[in-house]
Amino acid sequence: MVDALDEGASELRRFSSGRIMIVDRWTFRPESLQGVAAFKLPQLRRAFTFVTDAFVERFRRCGLAGLAPKPVWETG
Repeated sequence: MVDALDEGASELRRFSSGRIMIVDRWTFRPESLQGVAAFKLPQLRRAFTFVTDAFVERFRRCGLAGLAPKPVWETG
């Protein structure tokens, strides 16, 4: 679990309780992801697993199959 979601810069829809329902646009705090290859967010009850570009590159270089990453945020 990494608390890397920048809730103020992301586009979120919330339940009346304030809990996040849907994320329409993801924005992450880069400093929170230093040295992180894969992570989950504590704010979300659904079990999304996020991976970085470095993880995807390493996965492909190793000749592994079965991963279909979907970009959800821009990397620079």
